[in-house]
Amino acid sequence: MKPRTSFEDLPAPREVAVISSAESAGVLMKEPRRRILEMALEPISAVEMAERLGEPRQRIGYHVRQLVDAGLLEDVEVSRRGAMIDKRYRASATSYALSPELLGALAARVDSSADRDSAAHLLGAVNEVQADLARVLSARSDPSEGLPTLTLSTHLRFRDANERGAFADALMRALTDVVGRYAAPFADDDGQRPRGGALPPHPHPQPHRAMSDERWTDEREIRISSDPESVWAAWAEPEHVRRWFSDDARGELEEGAELVHEFHGHGEHRYTVSKVDAPKRLVLEGEMDGRAFRQVVEIRREGGSTVLRLVHSGFGPADPDSEIVQGIDSGWTMALAMMKHYVEERFGRTKRSVALFRPARFEYADVLRGRYLDARGLGVWLTDGGAGIDRSTPVRLRLRDGRTLSGSVLALTGHEVSVTWDEVEGVLELKAFGSGPAARVLGVRLVTWSSDEGLVEALTAELDGAVGRLVESLDASRVA
Repeated sequence: MKPRTSFEDLPAPREVAVISSAESAGVLMKEPRRRILEMALEPISAVEMAERLGEPRQRIGYHVRQLVDAGLLEDVEVSRRGAMIDKRYRASATSYALSPELLGALAARVDSSADRDSAAHLLGAVNEVQADLARVLSARSDPSEGLPTLTLSTHLRFRDANERGAFADALMRALTDVVGRYAAPFADDDGQRPRGGALPPHPHPQPHRAMSDERWTDEREIRISSDPESVWAAWAEPEHVRRWFSDDARGELEEGAELVHEFHGHGEHRYTVSKVDAPKRLVLEGEMDGRAFRQVVEIRREGGSTVLRLVHSGFGPADPDSEIVQGIDSGWTMALAMMKHYVEERFGRTKRSVALFRPARFEYADVLRGRYLDARGLGVWLTDGGAGIDRSTPVRLRLRDGRTLSGSVLALTGHEVSVTWDEVEGVLELKAFGSGPAARVLGVRLVTWSSDEGLVEALTAELDGAVGRLVESLDASRVA
């Protein structure tokens, strides 16, 4: 093979490869082969792999040969340096999937259960779709050939079983109508491949909520397009924490030391540093509402980005659907989205912020849908025109003081929403949360990294008036 000086002319790898043989699956499952494939998303030599993994070159070379023989890794360059031959390898695809056919008769099937509403029937339908796709992908003569598909994905929440049943009935009627109007009869000579499909509504898994008899634990991961050192700085170092999270932060990153995050007018969070391994792992401990908690953050490089994993535990027994758990989930979702925005877009810049909250009586779903997302609902208290807030489209609002808010949805939970605000180089959070037994609070938080020192002061009066109108509108609707 002629040595390459650039990999720009390399054909792109397959987007996904489906593993259908037990032999190939067995090759992939042994460590460190999965990590080797992760590193080989870009061309890399066995020597470089060994250095990154801290393993002997001979051991890594053995695993590389096994992956090449299984078709999971391919050599893309051979060069000679003196008496040495140097090869560089690349993964045969950017992602992989295990075919359900690996389990043979043990795989879940659509006929595993006579109950079409059961989880067994749903898993069988999903397996059938994946197996069909695997066969079509494997039969392509050109792996780079596109495969037209259609995927619909959304998250729904229902008030009760009756509402869920009504939705299912309406959805089935709509699908039956659409399929009847547009699906062509099967034919062997029309040049069109028959289309199959399954629409599997299912309870959404919540991997970041684990509940046991002893305690409830919040676990989550977020992927950030930056290096681990910057992510560590944003999460751990006080001078960066105050640039996106709290109003002030102080303390030392030393075991046994205390860290303090202060929110002007809204209290403070105190932590004891339990473990420090920069920039990989930080363990903090503390007490909140009389309960001890533990916060573990692990940071790792994965592919071309950095993954931050958070485990926050010590809340005591709790119902995952309770208000307190939903509030913690919403708070972390909003906070981590803000941190991601800071690291990727505003790193190192000084922030200015204002939080304007008021107690109110409300239902979270009514506020979110009726006042925070809906165009007419926003017009009651915040805007003077523009569309509503929709995750799938750019946000463009005209505020009552004549300013324009252009941006996009940064985070959306069952309680709150945050949007980027391009004109002020910031983020606007529309918030709603519990503040104690039978007490709730709503309002806005503005964060800006603009160099305009008077911007926050200029916006505070307008936003404070908006929050007042929001509370008044809710009081009026409740009386009506």
